[in-house]
Amino acid sequence: MTDHSDTKTEVLIDEAQTARLFVRYPNVLRVEEVGHGDDVELVLVARDADLPFRPNIVFTSTKNTAPLVDASMAAILAAGEQHLGARLVSVDVFFGSLALADDPPIGRVLIFAYPATRHLDVMVKKWVIATGEYHLHASASFLPSQALAVEETFDWIVTNLRFAADPETIQTAATANSEEGVQLDDDATARAGFPLEDLTVIPAPEPASARQMPVSAIEMLIDAWGVRLEQPKVLHAVVTHGRVQGFYAAYSTKDGLVVLRTSGASTHALDTANVEAYELSPERLPADSVAWMGVVPAFRFSDSWSISDEEYADRVDGISRGEPWTEFRIEFENRWWRAVFVPGRGLFEAISQEGGKIALHALPAARFFDLILRRVDSVLGTGAE
Repeated sequence: MTDHSDTKTEVLIDEAQTARLFVRYPNVLRVEEVGHGDDVELVLVARDADLPFRPNIVFTSTKNTAPLVDASMAAILAAGEQHLGARLVSVDVFFGSLALADDPPIGRVLIFAYPATRHLDVMVKKWVIATGEYHLHASASFLPSQALAVEETFDWIVTNLRFAADPETIQTAATANSEEGVQLDDDATARAGFPLEDLTVIPAPEPASARQMPVSAIEMLIDAWGVRLEQPKVLHAVVTHGRVQGFYAAYSTKDGLVVLRTSGASTHALDTANVEAYELSPERLPADSVAWMGVVPAFRFSDSWSISDEEYADRVDGISRGEPWTEFRIEFENRWWRAVFVPGRGLFEAISQEGGKIALHALPAARFFDLILRRVDSVLGTGAE
Protein backbone atom coordinates (compact mmCIF):
# COMPACT_ATOMS: atom_id res chain seq x y z
CA MET A 1 0.00 0.00 0.00
CA THR A 2 2.86 2.38 -0.56
CA ASP A 3 3.44 2.70 -4.30
CA HIS A 4 1.64 5.43 -6.25
CA SER A 5 3.52 5.11 -9.54
CA ASP A 6 3.71 2.67 -12.42
CA THR A 7 5.52 -0.52 -11.33
CA LYS A 8 5.25 -4.21 -12.12
CA THR A 9 2.06 -4.16 -10.07
CA GLU A 10 0.23 -1.07 -11.22
CA VAL A 11 -1.52 0.97 -8.55
CA LEU A 12 -4.39 3.04 -9.89
CA ILE A 13 -5.59 6.23 -8.26
CA ASP A 14 -9.30 6.68 -7.58
CA GLU A 15 -11.11 9.84 -6.49
CA ALA A 16 -13.94 10.72 -4.15
CA GLN A 17 -15.59 14.03 -3.35
CA THR A 18 -17.68 15.22 -0.43
CA ALA A 19 -19.13 18.59 0.47
CA ARG A 20 -15.85 19.66 2.10
CA LEU A 21 -13.13 17.41 0.67
CA PHE A 22 -11.71 16.08 -2.58
CA VAL A 23 -9.79 12.86 -1.90
CA ARG A 24 -7.43 10.89 -4.12
CA TYR A 25 -6.53 7.37 -2.99
CA PRO A 26 -4.90 4.20 -4.40
CA ASN A 27 -7.22 1.40 -5.44
CA VAL A 28 -5.92 -0.95 -2.74
CA LEU A 29 -8.59 0.92 -0.74
CA ARG A 30 -12.28 1.13 -1.47
CA VAL A 31 -15.06 3.48 -0.42
CA GLU A 32 -17.03 2.06 2.49
CA GLU A 33 -19.22 5.08 3.13
CA VAL A 34 -19.80 8.59 1.84
CA GLY A 35 -21.46 11.06 4.17
CA HIS A 36 -24.38 13.25 3.30
CA GLY A 37 -23.77 16.31 5.46
CA ASP A 38 -23.33 14.36 8.74
CA ASP A 39 -20.11 14.20 10.72
CA VAL A 40 -18.75 11.36 8.56
CA GLU A 41 -17.53 12.66 5.21
CA LEU A 42 -15.88 9.54 3.81
CA VAL A 43 -14.63 6.10 4.91
CA LEU A 44 -11.97 4.19 2.97
CA VAL A 45 -11.00 0.61 3.90
CA ALA A 46 -8.46 -1.91 2.63
CA ARG A 47 -9.90 -4.19 -0.04
CA ASP A 48 -8.21 -7.24 1.43
CA ALA A 49 -10.82 -8.73 3.77
CA ASP A 50 -8.49 -11.49 5.03
CA LEU A 51 -6.24 -9.19 7.04
CA PRO A 52 -6.32 -9.58 10.85
CA PHE A 53 -7.31 -5.91 10.94
CA ARG A 54 -8.43 -3.98 7.88
CA PRO A 55 -6.57 -0.65 7.74
CA ASN A 56 -8.93 2.24 7.16
CA ILE A 57 -9.14 6.01 7.11
CA VAL A 58 -12.19 7.96 8.22
CA PHE A 59 -12.78 11.61 7.30
CA THR A 60 -15.11 13.57 9.57
CA SER A 61 -16.18 17.19 9.92
CA THR A 62 -17.71 19.03 12.84
CA LYS A 63 -19.11 22.52 12.59
CA ASN A 64 -16.86 24.65 14.79
CA THR A 65 -15.37 28.08 14.17
CA ALA A 66 -12.58 27.78 16.79
CA PRO A 67 -9.01 27.92 15.43
CA LEU A 68 -6.52 25.09 15.04
CA VAL A 69 -4.98 25.28 18.50
CA ASP A 70 -8.43 24.59 19.99
CA ALA A 71 -9.21 21.85 17.46
CA SER A 72 -5.91 20.14 18.24
CA MET A 73 -6.34 20.09 22.00
CA ALA A 74 -9.93 18.88 21.64
CA ALA A 75 -8.70 15.97 19.49
CA ILE A 76 -5.92 15.13 21.96
CA LEU A 77 -8.36 14.99 24.86
CA ALA A 78 -10.92 13.06 22.81
CA ALA A 79 -8.44 10.25 22.12
CA GLY A 80 -8.52 9.16 25.74
CA GLU A 81 -12.26 9.72 26.07
CA GLN A 82 -13.15 7.69 22.97
CA HIS A 83 -10.64 4.88 23.54
CA LEU A 84 -10.12 3.73 27.12
CA GLY A 85 -6.43 3.28 27.84
CA ALA A 86 -5.23 5.24 24.80
CA ARG A 87 -1.56 6.22 24.88
CA LEU A 88 -0.66 9.44 23.08
CA VAL A 89 2.64 8.89 21.28
CA SER A 90 3.24 12.17 19.45
CA VAL A 91 1.80 15.49 18.32
CA ASP A 92 3.39 17.35 15.45
CA VAL A 93 2.61 20.06 12.92
CA PHE A 94 1.20 19.23 9.47
CA PHE A 95 1.86 21.35 6.39
CA GLY A 96 -0.19 19.61 3.70
CA SER A 97 -0.02 20.68 0.08
CA LEU A 98 -1.37 24.18 0.74
CA ALA A 99 1.65 25.57 2.53
CA LEU A 100 4.43 27.40 0.71
CA ALA A 101 8.01 27.49 1.96
CA ASP A 102 7.43 30.23 4.55
CA ASP A 103 3.82 29.42 5.42
CA PRO A 104 2.89 28.05 8.84
CA PRO A 105 1.51 24.50 9.06
CA ILE A 106 -2.20 24.12 8.40
CA GLY A 107 -2.83 21.34 10.89
CA ARG A 108 -1.66 18.89 13.50
CA VAL A 109 -0.98 15.18 13.27
CA LEU A 110 -1.46 12.97 16.33
CA ILE A 111 -0.35 9.38 16.85
CA PHE A 112 -1.82 7.25 19.61
CA ALA A 113 -2.40 3.59 20.34
CA TYR A 114 -5.30 2.05 22.20
CA PRO A 115 -6.04 -1.47 23.44
CA ALA A 116 -8.71 -2.99 21.21
CA THR A 117 -8.53 -6.38 22.94
CA ARG A 118 -6.46 -7.94 25.69
CA HIS A 119 -3.64 -8.67 23.25
CA LEU A 120 -4.15 -6.11 20.52
CA ASP A 121 -3.22 -2.45 20.17
CA VAL A 122 -4.60 -0.40 17.30
CA MET A 123 -2.59 2.58 16.10
CA VAL A 124 -4.38 5.75 15.06
CA LYS A 125 -2.78 8.53 13.05
CA LYS A 126 -5.10 11.51 13.12
CA TRP A 127 -4.76 14.73 11.17
CA VAL A 128 -6.63 17.79 12.48
CA ILE A 129 -7.40 20.88 10.39
CA ALA A 130 -9.52 23.93 11.20
CA THR A 131 -11.16 25.78 8.31
CA GLY A 132 -12.71 28.66 10.22
CA GLU A 133 -16.12 27.00 9.86
CA TYR A 134 -15.41 23.31 10.45
CA HIS A 135 -12.93 21.07 12.22
CA LEU A 136 -11.82 18.34 9.82
CA HIS A 137 -10.30 15.07 11.00
CA ALA A 138 -8.69 12.30 8.99
CA SER A 139 -8.21 9.24 11.22
CA ALA A 140 -6.18 6.33 9.87
CA SER A 141 -6.31 3.10 11.90
CA PHE A 142 -4.04 0.06 11.58
CA LEU A 143 -2.09 -2.44 13.66
CA PRO A 144 1.45 -1.57 14.73
CA SER A 145 2.62 -4.56 12.67
CA GLN A 146 0.94 -3.02 9.60
CA ALA A 147 2.41 0.46 10.05
CA LEU A 148 5.41 0.08 7.77
CA ALA A 149 3.19 -1.28 5.00
CA VAL A 150 0.32 1.23 5.16
CA GLU A 151 1.32 4.44 6.92
CA GLU A 152 2.99 5.96 3.87
CA THR A 153 -0.18 5.45 1.85
CA PHE A 154 -2.29 7.31 4.40
CA ASP A 155 0.31 10.09 4.59
CA TRP A 156 0.10 10.47 0.80
CA ILE A 157 -3.69 10.61 0.82
CA VAL A 158 -3.88 13.33 3.47
CA THR A 159 -1.02 15.38 2.02
CA ASN A 160 -2.88 15.47 -1.30
CA LEU A 161 -6.27 16.43 0.10
CA ARG A 162 -8.04 19.38 -1.47
CA PHE A 163 -10.47 21.39 0.60
CA ALA A 164 -13.65 23.23 -0.28
CA ALA A 165 -12.66 25.92 2.22
CA ASP A 166 -10.59 28.86 1.01
CA PRO A 167 -6.82 28.32 1.61
CA GLU A 168 -6.43 31.77 3.19
CA THR A 169 -9.22 31.00 5.65
CA ILE A 170 -7.49 27.76 6.63
CA GLN A 171 -4.19 29.61 7.13
CA THR A 172 -5.95 32.21 9.28
CA ALA A 173 -7.50 29.52 11.46
CA ALA A 174 -4.10 27.81 11.77
CA THR A 175 -2.43 30.89 13.29
CA ALA A 176 -5.25 32.42 15.35
CA ASN A 177 -5.15 32.56 19.13
CA SER A 178 -7.26 30.18 21.18
CA GLU A 179 -10.92 31.05 21.65
CA GLU A 180 -11.42 28.43 24.36
CA GLY A 181 -8.55 29.18 26.74
CA VAL A 182 -6.20 26.43 25.61
CA GLN A 183 -2.95 26.66 27.55
CA LEU A 184 -0.03 27.42 25.24
CA ASP A 185 3.59 26.33 25.25
CA ASP A 186 5.10 29.80 25.59
CA ASP A 187 8.62 28.86 24.44
CA ALA A 188 7.43 26.85 21.44
CA THR A 189 4.92 29.55 20.50
CA ALA A 190 7.60 32.25 20.62
CA ARG A 191 9.94 30.19 18.45
CA ALA A 192 7.29 29.22 15.91
CA GLY A 193 5.57 32.60 15.66
CA PHE A 194 2.08 31.07 15.98
CA PRO A 195 0.18 29.41 18.84
CA LEU A 196 1.29 25.92 19.87
CA GLU A 197 -0.57 24.11 22.62
CA ASP A 198 1.09 23.04 25.85
CA LEU A 199 1.46 19.26 25.61
CA THR A 200 2.76 18.87 29.16
CA VAL A 201 -0.82 19.04 30.45
CA ILE A 202 -1.43 15.59 28.95
CA PRO A 203 -0.69 12.81 31.49
CA ALA A 204 2.26 10.63 30.46
CA PRO A 205 1.24 7.04 29.65
CA GLU A 206 2.50 4.21 31.84
CA PRO A 207 3.78 0.82 30.70
CA ALA A 208 2.31 -2.52 31.74
CA SER A 209 3.54 -3.76 35.09
CA ALA A 210 3.88 -6.83 37.26
CA ARG A 211 4.88 -7.66 40.81
CA GLN A 212 8.28 -6.19 41.60
CA MET A 213 11.13 -8.61 42.24
CA PRO A 214 14.69 -7.86 43.38
CA VAL A 215 17.36 -7.65 40.68
CA SER A 216 18.90 -10.82 42.08
CA ALA A 217 15.79 -12.72 40.91
CA ILE A 218 16.39 -12.00 37.18
CA GLU A 219 17.60 -15.48 36.29
CA MET A 220 14.76 -17.11 38.20
CA LEU A 221 12.22 -14.92 36.39
CA ILE A 222 13.71 -15.67 32.99
CA ASP A 223 13.77 -19.41 33.69
CA ALA A 224 10.13 -19.26 34.70
CA TRP A 225 9.24 -17.85 31.25
CA GLY A 226 11.36 -20.40 29.40
CA VAL A 227 13.86 -17.97 27.87
CA ARG A 228 17.56 -17.22 28.34
CA LEU A 229 19.16 -13.87 29.13
CA GLU A 230 21.71 -14.29 26.34
CA GLN A 231 19.22 -15.15 23.59
CA PRO A 232 18.54 -12.51 20.88
CA LYS A 233 16.01 -9.94 21.96
CA VAL A 234 13.07 -8.54 20.00
CA LEU A 235 13.79 -5.17 21.60
CA HIS A 236 16.62 -4.14 23.91
CA ALA A 237 16.94 -0.63 25.33
CA VAL A 238 19.36 0.69 27.94
CA VAL A 239 18.77 4.05 29.62
CA THR A 240 21.40 6.00 31.56
CA HIS A 241 20.78 9.08 33.72
CA GLY A 242 23.76 10.01 35.83
CA ARG A 243 24.56 7.02 38.03
CA VAL A 244 21.16 5.45 37.37
CA GLN A 245 20.87 2.85 34.61
CA GLY A 246 17.83 0.83 33.60
CA PHE A 247 16.97 -1.63 30.86
CA TYR A 248 13.98 -2.91 28.88
CA ALA A 249 14.28 -6.27 27.11
CA ALA A 250 11.61 -8.15 25.16
CA TYR A 251 12.14 -11.86 24.45
CA SER A 252 10.23 -14.19 22.13
CA THR A 253 8.44 -17.14 23.72
CA LYS A 254 6.26 -19.87 22.25
CA ASP A 255 3.20 -17.88 23.33
CA GLY A 256 4.32 -14.37 22.32
CA LEU A 257 6.69 -12.08 24.19
CA VAL A 258 7.90 -11.59 27.72
CA VAL A 259 9.24 -8.23 28.86
CA LEU A 260 11.90 -8.01 31.55
CA ARG A 261 12.63 -4.47 32.66
CA THR A 262 13.79 -2.22 35.45
CA SER A 263 10.92 -1.24 37.76
CA GLY A 264 9.36 2.19 37.59
CA ALA A 265 6.55 3.95 35.78
CA SER A 266 9.11 5.36 33.33
CA THR A 267 12.81 6.13 33.02
CA HIS A 268 12.12 9.39 34.85
CA ALA A 269 11.37 7.40 38.04
CA LEU A 270 13.38 4.18 37.98
CA ASP A 271 13.65 1.75 40.87
CA THR A 272 16.94 0.07 39.93
CA ALA A 273 16.85 -2.32 42.89
CA ASN A 274 13.88 -4.15 41.38
CA VAL A 275 12.73 -5.62 38.08
CA GLU A 276 9.39 -6.60 36.59
CA ALA A 277 8.50 -9.33 34.09
CA TYR A 278 5.23 -9.74 32.18
CA GLU A 279 3.74 -11.26 29.06
CA LEU A 280 3.03 -8.92 26.17
CA SER A 281 1.75 -9.40 22.64
CA PRO A 282 3.95 -8.09 19.78
CA GLU A 283 1.25 -5.58 18.83
CA ARG A 284 1.47 -3.97 22.27
CA LEU A 285 5.26 -3.84 22.49
CA PRO A 286 5.91 -0.51 20.66
CA ALA A 287 3.58 1.61 22.80
CA ASP A 288 4.59 -0.16 26.01
CA SER A 289 8.32 0.34 25.46
CA VAL A 290 7.97 4.02 24.53
CA ALA A 291 5.82 4.60 27.63
CA TRP A 292 8.51 3.03 29.83
CA MET A 293 11.23 5.12 28.18
CA GLY A 294 9.23 8.24 29.02
CA VAL A 295 9.25 9.65 25.49
CA VAL A 296 6.27 12.02 25.40
CA PRO A 297 4.82 14.35 22.76
CA ALA A 298 6.61 17.68 22.38
CA PHE A 299 7.09 20.18 19.57
CA ARG A 300 10.66 19.81 18.26
CA PHE A 301 12.62 22.40 16.34
CA SER A 302 15.43 21.85 13.87
CA ASP A 303 18.28 23.22 15.95
CA SER A 304 21.32 20.96 16.10
CA TRP A 305 24.86 21.22 17.39
CA SER A 306 27.97 19.17 18.02
CA ILE A 307 29.89 18.53 21.23
CA SER A 308 32.97 16.48 22.07
CA ASP A 309 32.74 12.88 23.20
CA GLU A 310 34.15 13.94 26.56
CA GLU A 311 31.55 16.64 27.17
CA TYR A 312 28.76 14.31 26.10
CA ALA A 313 29.94 11.66 28.57
CA ASP A 314 30.20 14.27 31.32
CA ARG A 315 26.66 15.48 30.64
CA VAL A 316 25.17 11.99 30.81
CA ASP A 317 27.24 11.05 33.85
CA GLY A 318 26.20 14.23 35.64
CA ILE A 319 29.78 15.39 36.15
CA SER A 320 29.01 18.79 34.61
CA ARG A 321 26.81 21.27 36.38
CA GLY A 322 23.06 20.88 36.11
CA GLU A 323 20.77 17.89 35.78
CA PRO A 324 22.28 14.88 33.98
CA TRP A 325 21.17 14.16 30.45
CA THR A 326 19.19 10.95 29.86
CA GLU A 327 20.69 8.67 27.24
CA PHE A 328 18.73 6.01 25.35
CA ARG A 329 20.51 3.20 23.55
CA ILE A 330 18.54 0.76 21.40
CA GLU A 331 20.21 -2.32 19.97
CA PHE A 332 20.07 -2.93 16.22
CA GLU A 333 21.84 -6.04 14.92
CA ASN A 334 24.96 -5.77 17.09
CA ARG A 335 25.08 -1.98 17.00
CA TRP A 336 23.47 0.66 19.16
CA TRP A 337 21.33 3.57 18.03
CA ARG A 338 21.53 6.45 20.47
CA ALA A 339 19.32 9.34 21.55
CA VAL A 340 19.53 11.72 24.48
CA PHE A 341 17.07 13.89 26.40
CA VAL A 342 18.56 17.30 27.21
CA PRO A 343 16.75 19.09 30.07
CA GLY A 344 15.14 22.29 28.84
CA ARG A 345 15.79 21.47 25.17
CA GLY A 346 14.16 18.11 24.48
CA LEU A 347 15.02 14.88 22.72
CA PHE A 348 17.91 14.55 20.24
CA GLU A 349 19.44 11.82 18.13
CA ALA A 350 23.13 11.47 19.01
CA ILE A 351 25.36 10.59 16.05
CA SER A 352 29.08 9.92 16.39
CA GLN A 353 31.27 11.91 14.01
CA GLU A 354 34.92 11.90 13.05
CA GLY A 355 37.29 13.81 15.27
CA GLY A 356 35.72 12.75 18.56
CA LYS A 357 32.51 14.73 18.07
CA ILE A 358 28.84 13.87 18.58
CA ALA A 359 26.16 15.61 16.48
CA LEU A 360 22.82 16.21 18.19
CA HIS A 361 19.73 16.50 15.96
CA ALA A 362 16.21 17.33 17.18
CA LEU A 363 14.17 14.13 17.41
CA PRO A 364 10.35 14.18 17.27
CA ALA A 365 8.55 11.55 19.32
CA ALA A 366 6.96 10.19 16.12
CA ARG A 367 10.41 9.45 14.71
CA PHE A 368 11.42 7.68 17.94
CA PHE A 369 8.25 5.56 17.81
CA ASP A 370 8.82 4.77 14.13
CA LEU A 371 12.28 3.50 14.99
CA ILE A 372 10.79 1.13 17.58
CA LEU A 373 8.27 -0.12 15.00
CA ARG A 374 11.07 -0.79 12.52
CA ARG A 375 13.14 -2.63 15.10
CA VAL A 376 10.24 -4.90 16.09
CA ASP A 377 9.32 -5.47 12.44
CA SER A 378 12.89 -6.38 11.50
CA VAL A 379 12.88 -9.14 14.13
CA LEU A 380 9.33 -10.44 13.88
CA GLY A 381 8.80 -9.77 10.15
CA THR A 382 5.21 -8.64 10.60
CA GLY A 383 5.07 -5.41 8.60
CA ALA A 384 6.20 -4.07 5.26
CA GLU A 385 7.51 -6.14 2.41
